[in-house]
Amino acid sequence: MKRDKQKEYIWKLFNVIAYVLTAVGVIFVSVFHGFPLRAAIPGFVMAMAVTGMMLFVLNAEDQDGKIPMNGSLAPDRVFYPVFALQILSFASGFAPEFTIPFSAVVLLITYLSGFPTGIAAALMSATVSSVVLSESGPYFFLIIFNSLLLSFIMRNRLKVRKETSYMPLVIWIVISLVIYAAVIIFFNVTPKLQVILFPLCGLFVDLIVVLIFLPKLRLELVFKADDFYDEINDPEYAMLLKFKKEEKHEFQRAIHTAYLSDRIADKIGADRRKAKVTAYYHRIGVLTGDKDQIAENTLAMIKKDDFPFEIIESMEEYWGYEGHRMSRETAVVYVADHVIAAIYDELHANPGTKPDYTAIISKTINGLLRTREIRDSWLTLYDIEKIEKRLLGEKLYYDFLH
Repeated sequence: MKRDKQKEYIWKLFNVIAYVLTAVGVIFVSVFHGFPLRAAIPGFVMAMAVTGMMLFVLNAEDQDGKIPMNGSLAPDRVFYPVFALQILSFASGFAPEFTIPFSAVVLLITYLSGFPTGIAAALMSATVSSVVLSESGPYFFLIIFNSLLLSFIMRNRLKVRKETSYMPLVIWIVISLVIYAAVIIFFNVTPKLQVILFPLCGLFVDLIVVLIFLPKLRLELVFKADDFYDEINDPEYAMLLKFKKEEKHEFQRAIHTAYLSDRIADKIGADRRKAKVTAYYHRIGVLTGDKDQIAENTLAMIKKDDFPFEIIESMEEYWGYEGHRMSRETAVVYVADHVIAAIYDELHANPGTKPDYTAIISKTINGLLRTREIRDSWLTLYDIEKIEKRLLGEKLYYDFLH
């Protein structure tokens, strides 16, 4: 899978900074607390290892196109909570135990990049915190348990526009307290005021972040984008109405491409919304009347209407702008559009004769596999196999193109 050069540079820089931050943080805390060298070196190696593991999982999720693209929520937004989690892990070497809101930050990372990255982030924070505290056992276990439990309970609920039930958080608090009490008994921890007070403070801080910060985040970055996507997908949207009125054939082509793109994206687990919007508007530039400048005019029109960043980026990918490689969603539109165009060509060449859809689809797919656009896209061969199966399964739909 290939990213464009700028994104590749940004992600490489992020990886370097994350490694450097871990190294500097662990060394600083070790020196500050005067840890002996024989204890500091193994801790340093462990911290670097878990950081590398988290970065590997995060990069794998990104390369597979699994990191959400919601409105202005571009994949690199996950950088900030990762850095925050690293800094909090080092801060645990100076703050009272169990008061750092690891769980809330891990939940945010899970929401932005998926559950596998959330698991890796929880393991990293628990390991680094144990290293800087020169402790293991209960602290390590509770950070992982609380973080993963909160992420599991809340990961889907963050997608709800308005939360009406707080029972999942109540369950999380109760289970966390029960597990903490069990750990105190199991490890023979002497009951003190701070042993009871600090974990309660930590849970309170986590709750503040989950109840106040995360809802604002999803409102500003996700649901506002959802509303705009709903607007531009509405057939009554001004640009689509003009498209339908002035370029009926192009409009029909876009409608059919959008339908297939939505179906294909669902089949391969890509972002259906992004694929559908890209399909609707990828040739909207024909409205200017200049058929030789469709790409430039399309981009100018959607930028003027303040379309989401990822849609603009998708258009640049579709039209082969230098430095851009097609995401899975853009490649889906590219394939669907070529199939629709091939069927239209066959209908015009042999009117009154039902086309051989299987032959057209197979020929189109085989031809696209030899193009630079598809070879360099984020699609895997397995994705393409599933795309072809989905296209072959839509034979009844193609009759509507007559």
